[in-house]
Amino acid sequence: MKLRAIHSGGQTGADQGGLAAAVVLEIPTGGWAPKGFRTEEGPAPWLAQLGIKEHPSPEYAPRTELNVRETDGTLIFGDIFSPGSHLTLDLCLRHNKPDFVVSWKSGDPSPLGQVEGFRRWIVQHNIEVMNVAGNRESKQPGIRDAVRIFLVTALSC
Repeated sequence: MKLRAIHSGGQTGADQGGLAAAVVLEIPTGGWAPKGFRTEEGPAPWLAQLGIKEHPSPEYAPRTELNVRETDGTLIFGDIFSPGSHLTLDLCLRHNKPDFVVSWKSGDPSPLGQVEGFRRWIVQHNIEVMNVAGNRESKQPGIRDAVRIFLVTALSC
């Protein structure tokens, strides 16, 4: 089980946790961010150094759709009922792309019990380029680190 790349939209929280895990694991990164590399903390032009491209639209939905379409499957981490996670799940269904949901909220215990299921999902769907999406850090404090720890644990073989 070896991913060729991890993509994300670059937002604070789950997206950046996925990128951080990729850096630790020395897995190439990429994806699309809104125009100006927009995040809730302001522009993050450093995302370009991780292979993330700037989408012509400043809105989140167009880059989310590209990240779903251009990858083999999406890990959605956090509260699935948030607007962004709900959109991502809808786009996975619309484009017939597999998704794996790790439900997690700030203060919850570690989701490491889902690591084996996640590993099986990667193998079952032949995921080589994975999109990582989920909640923003402001909505779920600690999610960046939770995603990083989850992915480093799951993908270290």
